[in-house]
Order: sequence, then C-alpha cells, then structure tokens
Amino acid sequence: QVNDIYTYDDYKYTFEEDVAGWHAVVNDKTKTTYGVMLHSINNTDITSNKDTFKGCSQLVELNPNFRIPSNVVSTHAMFSGCTNLTTIPAGMILPSKVETAQQMFNNCRALKSLPSTFSIPSSVTDMSKMFSQCRALEKLPENLMTNCHASKIDNTFAYCASLTYLPKNFKLPEEAT
Repeated sequence: QVNDIYTYDDYKYTFEEDVAGWHAVVNDKTKTTYGVMLHSINNTDITSNKDTFKGCSQLVELNPNFRIPSNVVSTHAMFSGCTNLTTIPAGMILPSKVETAQQMFNNCRALKSLPSTFSIPSSVTDMSKMFSQCRALEKLPENLMTNCHASKIDNTFAYCASLTYLPKNFKLPEEAT
C-alpha cells in the first residue's frame, strides 16, 4: 500500500507509488556507521535510495557488507552531505537499473577513493554533481566511465581539488550535453 511504513534495524522503509516500490532512509542521522539494508519487503523490491544517508555528517564508513539493492533506480543524493565519509566498501557497485545518480556523493569532503569495481552503468542518465565537492577524492577507478551514457553530467567533478589522477581510458559520454 502507498505510504506504508516498515522499520527494521537502522532504516525506515516507505512504500511509494512514484518508484513502484520501497524507499529507504536511515532512522538516526547521527551514527558513525549503519547496518546492511534490506533488498525487498514482502516480495516487493527496494527501488529508491534517494536521500538515504543525506546529511549523515557523522558517518565515517559503511558496513563492509553494505550493498545497494539490485533493483534500485535512484541513488539521488544518497550520501550527499556525509562530510566525514572516508571509504566505500570494496564490493559496493551501482546496480544496472540505476537511472539517477545525481548528487550521490555531493559534499562528501573526506571521501578519498572509490572501490576499483565502482563504475557508472549504461542505465544512468543523470550523474550531475555526483562527486561535486568531494575535496579529498584523489583518483577515479579505471573503469568508472567505460559504460557511461549519461546525458546530464554538469558539475560531476566540480570542486574535487585533490583529484590528480584520471584513468587512461577516461572519457566523457558522447550523449552528454
């Protein structure tokens, strides 16, 4: 049912019609780490991680087993404002169904690197401001943009003052306007 709410562990899940599934957000924005999130509830997928950790300024690292649910279509501002987040778990990837990754890591000032397996899937159409203000980000994974076809990429790496390494095969998508 639309607007049903389910709370489990660190997360509150709300059923939303616009994403045809469950939307997950954390209950307590003051924690330094969070548990693993559910991938479905009553056989209905978690489909939105929009604002899941937004503003969790005390978050330092994610659980090593943390994964974005495979049927998520939006990671818009998922970690935006997590100013103390330093690392992303080695196995965390953007699922192949994600369409919007806009502002996903915006203002994650302490984030130094991304896992080597992290890449932008071809399904992503909007990655504007995805890493904007990631001031400590030093390098990008080799295959970050290999399959990227995003048309909206404005300010994706704006204010990434420490970014000193771009992969050899780094290129902006032809679809970008």
